[in-house]
Amino acid sequence: MQPSKSNHKFDIKHEAFSLVHDIVYALVAVLVVFGTMYLILGPPFPPIVVVVSTSMLHEDTQWKNWFEENNLNYAGFQLIGGFDKGDVIITKQTKDISLGDVIIYERDLEHYGSQSAPIIHRATGIITINNWKFENYSGTLDCIKEEQIEEAIESVKICNEEATTNYNLNAPIIKGSCQYKNFPKEGNFKFYLTKGDNNPISDQCGLMGDTHTSMRLIPETQVITNAWILIPKVGYIKIWLNDIIFYVTSPFRGH
Repeated sequence: MQPSKSNHKFDIKHEAFSLVHDIVYALVAVLVVFGTMYLILGPPFPPIVVVVSTSMLHEDTQWKNWFEENNLNYAGFQLIGGFDKGDVIITKQTKDISLGDVIIYERDLEHYGSQSAPIIHRATGIITINNWKFENYSGTLDCIKEEQIEEAIESVKICNEEATTNYNLNAPIIKGSCQYKNFPKEGNFKFYLTKGDNNPISDQCGLMGDTHTSMRLIPETQVITNAWILIPKVGYIKIWLNDIIFYVTSPFRGH
């Protein structure tokens, strides 16, 4: 027996009502969480980051195996449980970044054609530069060799030499030109090696030689902020809204 049209209309209305109910519930939950944070922390409201990929998700033991293979004691690492797409990260400003901290940082200008979206990954290696010389490191260097660190130092020097240049992010990358939006202005600084827990290799160890899949070492000046508190899933509202806007406006964009 075929369902009647009235039953079909009821099902559609019921599904629509359920969808609206879920959206309203999620919005109320977000307001409650952020309102509570505001009351506890006070102004200024701490910046938040919505996670848009699964690169820090712990699906299996791969993340743990990598830490152990690289002799990293991860027990005290920040947000060691990982996080997923749709989670929200509350951040805090700090000048002291420790091994294992989750940081939000700018891409170098070569990486994926200098996309504007920052990356939120873990600092798995900290390289100390003293008077423009590689002094020491903590954590792991993974695939990075000392000559690559020297090349990174030279890249920062080039940035200082070209400091008066007005960078055009849409211009083609010229070999030897500055590849950092923000760079150290003197010879004592740190580089960071970074990795998504769910990725098999460090960010700087992508398909070697292909600048679109591997990025340069991260100078401390490229770090925007530090992850602090995890709130699961509430960021999906922003992701859904962005997807809806993209879908609605796609017919009006050129191909």
